Amino acid sequence: MSGTSYYLRLIVVDNASNASTTTVSTFTYDTTAPTVNIANPSNNAFYNNLQISSANWNGTTVDNGSNHTGLSTVTLSLQDITGAPITLLSSAPTAGTPAAWTYVSTVTLTNAHLYQLSVTALG
Repeated sequence: MSGTSYYLRLIVVDNASNASTTTVSTFTYDTTAPTVNIANPSNNAFYNNLQISSANWNGTTVDNGSNHTGLSTVTLSLQDITGAPITLLSSAPTAGTPAAWTYVSTVTLTNAHLYQLSVTALG
């Protein structure tokens, strides 16, 4: 059940009947996806190469649900919708609540192409 803490203890027995018991380990099962907000670049906006090459792309992520387990990583990917493959821009640990992320763009874009920025947050 999502948001519930579970406890796990193992008892291991070998063929000679020797037993060992582990210490208790606690984990939380979380099925609630985090929320991602891309603040910059703006959705459906038009940019020139100079604006993008010197821009900081940024946003926030929020761990949702009743029992927050925390966010560990935010991954940014950029795809040239006009045919180029997806480019992994950054995969970095998050910090703060909400977790803020920033990527300083070093990408050279092609004029008159349509791009899609995707951001994924992992807990």
